[in-house]
Amino acid sequence: MKKIISVLLYTALLTVVLLASASTARGQTDEVSISFRVHASGECLVGYGNSGPGHPDPYAWFGVGRGDIGGSGQAQAVPLEGTYLDLLGDCYFAESVEARFHLLLNWREDGETHVLVARLYSDSSTGLSVFVPDADCFSVPIGGHPDSPVKALRFEATLLSNSKVQRISGLALVMAWPLGFSPVQPPTSIVCIEAILLDEDSGQMYIAAWLNESCEIPIADPGSPTISVPAAKVFQRAVEIIG
Repeated sequence: MKKIISVLLYTALLTVVLLASASTARGQTDEVSISFRVHASGECLVGYGNSGPGHPDPYAWFGVGRGDIGGSGQAQAVPLEGTYLDLLGDCYFAESVEARFHLLLNWREDGETHVLVARLYSDSSTGLSVFVPDADCFSVPIGGHPDSPVKALRFEATLLSNSKVQRISGLALVMAWPLGFSPVQPPTSIVCIEAILLDEDSGQMYIAAWLNESCEIPIADPGSPTISVPAAKVFQRAVEIIG
C-alpha cells in the first residue's frame, strides 16, 4: 500500500497555476480535435457531505463502495504551455466540450444500502477543460476554477436509500488524473478516474474515485487517518488527438 496526498485536494492546486495560462491559450489558433473516453468498474472510494473546495467538507460519510462509470466526449482545444502539467506531456485547453457519462454507485452506511444512478452530460456552456493525450489524462471542467460552476457538466440522478427514493440534479466534474499530482507533488503511477456531483438544491456533494492500483488515501488533509482503497476491476482511459 502507498500513502500519498489525497486526490481530493488536487483541484484547488490545479487552479492556481492554470488561471493565467488558460487566458494565454485562448489567444492561440492552432486548434486540434480531441477525443476522450473512460470506463472503470469495481470497488471505489465513495464520499459525500457539504460542498467544499473541490471535495466534500466536512464529510458526512467516506468509505469504500462499488460502482461503474463510463462515457466519452470530444473537444476542440489549443495548446496550453508553461504549466506544471508539462511533466505529463503536451497539454491542451478547451473552451467547450461535448460529453456523456453514466455513473452507478452503491455503498453501505450504518447497515443501510445506498444506490446512486446518474446521467452526466454537457450542455452549450460546458467547457474550461484540460487534456493531456500523452498521459491519457483529462479534467472536464478544470476543478476549483472560479468559472467552473457555469462551465461544468450537468447531471440528473436517482438516489435510493433503503425505501426512500430521491431525485437530485446539478453540476458535475469528471476526470482521469494521476493521484495527488499538483504543483507541489510530481505524478505517480497511481491514476484515478473520478466523478464529483453537486446537488444544486441541497448543496450536498458526492464523490467517487476508481484507482488503477490499490493505495491508502487520507480521509481529509495529508497526515489524517487513511482508508485503504482497492484497485478497480476494470480501469480504462484514453485521450487522443483525432484531427
